[in-house]
Amino acid sequence: MKGDERVELPTMRYKDYVFRYNPSKLSILAGRRVRELARPFLASAVQDMGPAARRITGEGEFFGQEAFADFTGLAALMKEEGPGELVLPGMEPMNALLEELQMLSEPGPGCIGYRFVFVEVPSEQTAVLQNSP
Repeated sequence: MKGDERVELPTMRYKDYVFRYNPSKLSILAGRRVRELARPFLASAVQDMGPAARRITGEGEFFGQEAFADFTGLAALMKEEGPGELVLPGMEPMNALLEELQMLSEPGPGCIGYRFVFVEVPSEQTAVLQNSP
């Protein structure tokens, strides 16, 4: 690839909300649930409890005359219950919950900063949530 070519990434999406611009920072934390039990005069006992839900964090800015409307559209999703499809640039879609949304700057002339946290909902849990009363 030449230095002047740019790779176009798909736009990030959650439920029916499509980000006008992808976040400037995106982090995906994957881990395992590990428990350690201290035993007197013996080595610790370590238990692998399986994979933990991935946490997706990011930051970005909304620009232009639609900046506040873009933020409030995303903020409205905090009131919705249940997981939704999260599409990240360059990754397979996953089910997730929007856990946190923070406005980082006061609404100013055409720019609003934001930070978010999504938590992946495993597909087997999504089926249980959708079938519960």
